[in-house]
Amino acid sequence: MLKIKNISKSYPGKDHALQNVEFEVKAGEICGLLGNNGAGKSTVLRSVVGAQDVDAGEIFIGGQRLKEHSISCKKMLGYIPDNQALYPYLTGRQYIAFVSSFYAIPKEEKEKRIEEYTAILNLEHAFDQVISSYSKGMKQKLLIIAAMVHQPGLIVMDEPFSGLDPATVNQLIQIVKEEKRRGAAVIFSSHMLDIAEKICDKIVMLKEGMVVIDSQLVEIYKYGRLEHLLLGE
Repeated sequence: MLKIKNISKSYPGKDHALQNVEFEVKAGEICGLLGNNGAGKSTVLRSVVGAQDVDAGEIFIGGQRLKEHSISCKKMLGYIPDNQALYPYLTGRQYIAFVSSFYAIPKEEKEKRIEEYTAILNLEHAFDQVISSYSKGMKQKLLIIAAMVHQPGLIVMDEPFSGLDPATVNQLIQIVKEEKRRGAAVIFSSHMLDIAEKICDKIVMLKEGMVVIDSQLVEIYKYGRLEHLLLGE
């Protein structure tokens, strides 16, 4: 579903933010993108969702080249960013209606999904309140709904568990597992290695903009725990 082929990226003052990064995530697979701060995780994810261009290499989503088929590729993905960029003057319901208007979702189907997600995430009580009144955790729940409402083939999440209480972390884990069962490909960055070990099928680990591990989780355990590998022990 997602194929990243030899992408490189530099920024002013930071050469080689990414260096020939290459890996893929198949349909029905959960991939954890790990690495220390500055390793290149967010740069990879922002490139995948088309928020920035790469300097070299190619990104394919659903077999289509992102550079040539930007719109159709973006329709296939759902994105949970790490910055909680929302419209504070809208209610939760208005925001989801706005986001879902970009996709051809039958009305009844859309309403059913929204009802299911707000119930799972315990957001029903605040769904008609303005987003400016939301806590950080509530905003994250709204972003989760916005990313999932159109049932994307690829789900991209940048530090999705950050700032969530344990109950909401468990709720998101269950949603991600259900999306996997549906056949979606999932990629997320995280510093929470215990969650990565709990739900991932494969791990891609970055160091200084390069892929140092790209393997199924069961294979990685032959060489040690994720924490030891990340710390270089």
